[in-house]
Amino acid sequence: MVEKRGNFLRGQAGRNGQRGLTPFATCSDNVGIASVRFAIPPSGTPIPPLTAAVSTGCALNGATIDDAIAMNGGFAERVGASTALVASRSFGGPRNPINSGVGYLISFPSFDDFGAAWDELQQNRPIPNPDNPISCSGLSLWAQYLIHQRATN
Repeated sequence: MVEKRGNFLRGQAGRNGQRGLTPFATCSDNVGIASVRFAIPPSGTPIPPLTAAVSTGCALNGATIDDAIAMNGGFAERVGASTALVASRSFGGPRNPINSGVGYLISFPSFDDFGAAWDELQQNRPIPNPDNPISCSGLSLWAQYLIHQRATN
């Protein structure tokens, strides 16, 4: 995706003369730049080329981003996710108050692991915590395709 975005920026610079972040770092509704924090960082084990991931948007409702990271990490561990992250918009996108919402993404080691986790959640629904103000909705299931394997030393 970095290469794809870089090619897009070079193409835009050729048309309008702008280079670098100028056409990208904007506060319009067209482009959003988010900060990403890992609740469960990627492990050193090889990542399969095709995996399942689940994403959702959450309203913080007064909670902090650290609260959101802890919540996503706890849920991801419960369902056996291999990676979990929390994205909070820094620039651009729809106008929302700063730190009012985040996006969650959890990746599974395989589609079978996702299926087992979903079955377990359907049979044993988590009990909502009335002290937790964070509310999430609208789950999306994604197929993630690995473009480049990170070298480990």
